[in-house]
Amino acid sequence: MLERCFKDPLTLRALRGGPAGPFLDGFAASMCAAGYAPDTSGSYLHAADHLGQWAAQRRVVIADLDEELLARFVRHLPRCRCRGKRGGHKRVPFRVHAFLRYLHEAGVVPTSAPEAPRPPLVTEYGAWMRDRRGLAATTMAHALPVVQALLGPVGNDPTRLDAAGVRRFVLEYIRQHAPASAGCITTIVRCFLRWLVVHGRCAPDLVAAVPTLPTWRLATLPRYHRAVR
Repeated sequence: MLERCFKDPLTLRALRGGPAGPFLDGFAASMCAAGYAPDTSGSYLHAADHLGQWAAQRRVVIADLDEELLARFVRHLPRCRCRGKRGGHKRVPFRVHAFLRYLHEAGVVPTSAPEAPRPPLVTEYGAWMRDRRGLAATTMAHALPVVQALLGPVGNDPTRLDAAGVRRFVLEYIRQHAPASAGCITTIVRCFLRWLVVHGRCAPDLVAAVPTLPTWRLATLPRYHRAVR
């Protein structure tokens, strides 16, 4: 199934020979069944291979992967020095989570305890994403946990959201979960707030409160103080 995504024999040999190799054909088949284009599937397969290499360097086998290890992997991305894997990590966190979900479904990695039911508003938004936007289950699986975390302090009442809280949430979520995918997180929050605005469930100015990617990058830099002479 990897041949659907890659034609170069050296690439195929490298992927199948890596730590994640035994699981990549099945992962590719699952994405094909879900309607992913070959180029898109290829990017997910490279991310899974990257995760496998990183895990092997730490003597972790694929069957022992879990959310905690994925969080450690994501935190290493900004300073990644893995061979052949430098740069271009913006969407890698989402792709490796998709790989872990596939490993759960395939029975390679034990499933964790069942998730608690989502709040009604999150469920409603997920249904809209699926039925009105036609988004893939993988995309929804990335977005809905972020939306649920945003609503955590206000429950099912988004009218209690304010600009300062939205901005604080985005910056903290990026720092704690996926610094390499700041653009994706801000897009998820911005799209959800726009949906709320269209349905009259929050103030229109909240969308503008979501920080832009350049703001996030600058926020990690130390402040410069000009020397007084």
